[in-house]
Amino acid sequence: MVVLGKLTLGKSSPRYIAASDHTLLVRFSREMSAEANDAALRLMRRVDRSPLEGIADVAPAYASLIVRFDPGRLAHSDVETYLRDLLAREGGEEATEPRILDVPVVYGGEYGPDLEATAALCHVSAERLVELHTSVSYR
Repeated sequence: MVVLGKLTLGKSSPRYIAASDHTLLVRFSREMSAEANDAALRLMRRVDRSPLEGIADVAPAYASLIVRFDPGRLAHSDVETYLRDLLAREGGEEATEPRILDVPVVYGGEYGPDLEATAALCHVSAERLVELHTSVSYR
């Protein structure tokens, strides 16, 4: 079981996957969840606070974090060791308050020519598809 601060992630540790010659993927879960997303964001903040020379960028997703690095300076194993060390550190992070952004969206017409086809694929009307899409908040 992996404990990140006060967050417990299932029975297995994150998986480290060489995604290319210059990227390492840290997958916290196969499924999207708030807990896995929180873990990816927490690790991203730890990388930002304790940078390693040769890491160019980190990008979180719902259940993972991808780390882009300079393969002339670091190997996948170097990056994995660095990330494992960051994850092993005790919490100490302040919980961050999420920002709420309103994203204007236009449905149908020239901006969404696939609205009707997508609605048909989902067996709902275009109006219902828009209602479903706008009825929830997204992380």
